Amino acid sequence: MHFVRFWILPGRDGLWIDETGTYWTIAGGWHELWARTAIQPNSRLYGALLLGWTQVAGLSETALRLPSMAAMLTAVAVMAALLRRQLGAGAAWPVVVLCLASPEFSFFAIDARPYAFAVLLVVISSAAWVRLHEEMSWANAAAWAVSAGLLVHFHPVVAVALSAQMAWMLWWMDWRTLTPRRALAWCGLIAAAGLIALPEIVRMLPIVAGDNVSALPGTPAAANAFRAVIPFSILAPALLASLALLLLRKWKPIRLDGAARELAALAILLVALTLGLCGAYTFWAHNNLIFTRYLIAIYPGFFLLLGVLLARWTDEKGRLWFALAYSGLTLVLSVASQGWIPVHADADWRGAMAAVRQWEQDRPAPLLLQTGFVEGARANILRDPKWQEFLYAPALYYPHAGPTYVLPYRTQRNGQAYLDELASRVEGQRYAAVVYAAPGEMPRSLAFFVARDGQPRLLARVRRLAVYAFGSP
Repeated sequence: MHFVRFWILPGRDGLWIDETGTYWTIAGGWHELWARTAIQPNSRLYGALLLGWTQVAGLSETALRLPSMAAMLTAVAVMAALLRRQLGAGAAWPVVVLCLASPEFSFFAIDARPYAFAVLLVVISSAAWVRLHEEMSWANAAAWAVSAGLLVHFHPVVAVALSAQMAWMLWWMDWRTLTPRRALAWCGLIAAAGLIALPEIVRMLPIVAGDNVSALPGTPAAANAFRAVIPFSILAPALLASLALLLLRKWKPIRLDGAARELAALAILLVALTLGLCGAYTFWAHNNLIFTRYLIAIYPGFFLLLGVLLARWTDEKGRLWFALAYSGLTLVLSVASQGWIPVHADADWRGAMAAVRQWEQDRPAPLLLQTGFVEGARANILRDPKWQEFLYAPALYYPHAGPTYVLPYRTQRNGQAYLDELASRVEGQRYAAVVYAAPGEMPRSLAFFVARDGQPRLLARVRRLAVYAFGSP
């Protein structure tokens, strides 16, 4: 049902702003992939994987998204196998249903971004860590070291999930049987994962540390950012489905022992430590960006915990009732809050750029493009030639006839000089602007140009995007 909503209904026009950044990363071939990932934090490994794939499958939106679909389906399969092995055959299938019904998992599964691979590696590394606790073997060690190291390559922020695995092992390890040789083996295993992750750490350090590529303007953490810590679309259906089980008397007292207790502890730590560490950074750095999709490590934790509780709380028929109730409620809540075509697909750049091309009528005119990237608040980045194509990514994917200039997403004090420079570039010309705007609202980002050149004409509104024309028709 979410496959239809997230993929089929948007059709060919569902590519959203971050995915155009992915397209820019791979559009210039192998040399440009290396150069472009040296100046901004798109995953180099994901870019290499996607570039190799698209050279075979093409650059259609479907081709760009298929690797994420494969990664997410594999993640769900590994999660189910872990539950089946630890808790018995009846524990696996309800969690598969819950994962497939989740709008979060469904969105990441069709997003041309590295998040599905990050989920996959969180799940593989967690399963391998559980197996290592049971048996130290070369196969289990290699599975964990490779998946943990590659997790840093696909998304360093999501790699905070590895702290949950460390805390889990420290709690459950039998320290009385820990020999020097065994301790050395654990240290070597962690070092191996670190060596695999090292190239990405080396690449990211100058990007994160350099003022020239500071992607996050300092803003206080907003209280509403904490809505992401407990995903309503997962928690609300789970609570209501649990209430249905209680009313139907399809429950029994929960007894967590042995493998169930250990797996539940790992799931809780995945949620708690991911939220804790990200929350600490949020207040320390005064940024609220990480309370978004960067918290995806919590989703496997939620579903593993649900799987454990279902396996120990109810019988086969009760799990069936829970899965049916959860899926139905998830669909109803998701459609009620987002509509049949979710907001994630609503940045319809293709439609907006088509309106620009129709307005141009083969007469090239400048375009002010509000990219949506917060880098637009940094004047030094806007003037840096290395960044320009990255900021222009939507215009590269959906081209138009005239030149493109970046319109800051929000203007800070150091952005006024850039606005003055930008105004001089379009002096005396007709020009268009593609901006994010609510219906009936003139975006504040255009206030400078409205005061200078008068009220613009609305050319088109494509969901959240609005296209305005300044100057003569």
